Amino acid sequence: MSEITRKRLARGTKLMPEHGFGALSSAATQLGANISADNLADAHGSFRINLQTPALGGALFLNTGNKGERGHLMIPFVLPPPQQEFSATAQQDTGDPSYILDEIQVSFDQRAEPCAIMDPTAAGGGLMNFAQVTDAYDIRLSIKEKEMQVFAGSTTPTVPTNEVAALDIPPGFFSGANARVNPAIIGDLEVALNPYRTYVVYVEASSMALGAIDLAMVSLVISLRFKTKLKQRTTSSNQIQNLPTKHNGARTAATVTIQTPAAGSTPISSDSATGLQTNIETVDDVFLNRLRGGYGKNCDVPPSQHLLVDSCYEVIAVNLFGFSQAITTANIADLPYVGGGSHTGDTIDRRIIPIVYPLTIHHVIAVQSWATTPSASNLMPNSANLIHEVGVGLGTGHRADAYRYQQVAYHSWNETTAGSAARRLDQIKERTGGNMAGNQDIADMQMFQVPIVNDAGAGATRVGVGYPTASATTGTPVFCGQGITELDARSTIAQGFPAGDVAPVTKGAEQWIEVRWKFGDNVNGLGHSATYPSGTVFVGYGGFWVYLICEKNLSQPGSGGVL
Repeated sequence: MSEITRKRLARGTKLMPEHGFGALSSAATQLGANISADNLADAHGSFRINLQTPALGGALFLNTGNKGERGHLMIPFVLPPPQQEFSATAQQDTGDPSYILDEIQVSFDQRAEPCAIMDPTAAGGGLMNFAQVTDAYDIRLSIKEKEMQVFAGSTTPTVPTNEVAALDIPPGFFSGANARVNPAIIGDLEVALNPYRTYVVYVEASSMALGAIDLAMVSLVISLRFKTKLKQRTTSSNQIQNLPTKHNGARTAATVTIQTPAAGSTPISSDSATGLQTNIETVDDVFLNRLRGGYGKNCDVPPSQHLLVDSCYEVIAVNLFGFSQAITTANIADLPYVGGGSHTGDTIDRRIIPIVYPLTIHHVIAVQSWATTPSASNLMPNSANLIHEVGVGLGTGHRADAYRYQQVAYHSWNETTAGSAARRLDQIKERTGGNMAGNQDIADMQMFQVPIVNDAGAGATRVGVGYPTASATTGTPVFCGQGITELDARSTIAQGFPAGDVAPVTKGAEQWIEVRWKFGDNVNGLGHSATYPSGTVFVGYGGFWVYLICEKNLSQPGSGGVL
């Protein structure tokens, strides 16, 4: 509700100070860093989850059986609230954040032609196919919801059953000679998602699995647009790690002065300091110079600020080992760095994300997959020697004087039931009776909390709020942004899990976020047939995912954000 009210006057009423200056004084108060979301033209900011895979091929799907039972590309995701609003009991109260799914967009590469593309893993992979395009891309994309085991217990069903949104795309969208609907977009969905539930994107495109050939959607991108209410940015009071200490994220309120004339006087005197027109111009000048808030590109803040709310939610979805096929015992040698023989080397994949504008990392989530073409012969690995490691760090060194990494988050587990339980959030299965990852009782995917660095037991000033897993400790959020010299002094950051906190080694000069996922069996090797029988799936179709749950800010190049 607006914080500014004005009196409506009948025609001919003599203007007095109380008629005009009350509204101007209210406006001045709001412009002193008090402009809330309710006083903006749009109280919401937007963010996207962009999910991409190099190629979704017909080889994933069975070419027989009922549609919907031939396999799916599955991509789980979650939308946990920022740490300062997170409930370890999944309790939602009035005023808690809500995330509204507003739009679904699907696109892939057709080489600007009315054609289908051959599956890269099949004969003739990558070639254009004009003959089958009229029937090839019969696509159904849906988003399904399930309760999280971390809140509801380990006996919680693994199969998502509640469909919250769907997009059916007929093949005719992609076969027109002169016009094609690619990307395909559906908007104005207005679907509210629960921040304490697991959501899974399902893509069913078994029409690409033909008897003699398989087709593919190359460079498939699924973009989900959300909106959520704008919030106040976090500051040093939230124990943010790596935050510039020059300002600690604090807001300095702008001063807008309205000079009210004495009671009973006539306020219309054009050029006087107490004139109505003069004071209207005082407020107008603020808007002409634009409203300030947020961070500048180099982590500086405005010298004074008008906006109370200047931050929004952000999700960076990182795909790793995203091959156009699953990795099993049949093609384990395709993984990099595993070596010859029994493949005792570790394989690793990484992504480098340039830091263009400042943001704050609140949570890190990892998703492991064994999902592939449905078959009862699919096996999950089961060995304490098969170790997975996921890490997130800040890097500096590009065209720089020093080359350094600062750890942000890390988790490791082994491929046994007990070994993966400590920070597991949920397990996901395609459908009841399905066997994408083996027999009907085995989950196709599992989700983990990757803890942020913290100093639990070593100072306890960098202990954050996260999911209530068996090993629940995570750190407070970590700020990241490219600073200038006067902003290189940063708040301390913990050095482990847990470990004491010291000044960050990147010294306020971080240039990129790096995400790494490594796994391997250094004892027996991934090629050891007794440990990993034929049919063992190491990487599911579409690969693994890491989600960085962040806070982004109003920002533009220069000194501070301007709206």
